[in-house]
Amino acid sequence: MLDQLILDGIVEPAGIDMDTGDMLYSFTEKGKTEIPAVRREAEKYFDAVIMYFWENGFVSMDVAEKNPTISITEKALDEAEIAKLSSEMKQALNVIKDALRID
Repeated sequence: MLDQLILDGIVEPAGIDMDTGDMLYSFTEKGKTEIPAVRREAEKYFDAVIMYFWENGFVSMDVAEKNPTISITEKALDEAEIAKLSSEMKQALNVIKDALRID
């Protein structure tokens, strides 16, 4: 199925997870417009991940704002704290840090 999504131009490779070696993918503009239900589910997942990181002190944001600015905290840079995260959440944190251009 993933191969077909790539061939259809719905998703594209976005990188490689440095911890697991797994490929990372993102939706193309075509994918965002042609499959709105998938996009909504991806956005719900993203929102849940951001809330997890906010509730656990890895990111800061003003949740009262309609479109809050998200920034990472010192905890998100602490290797001991990162080590406590599941593999999935480590990957998600890396995606956020990559988006913010933070090593």
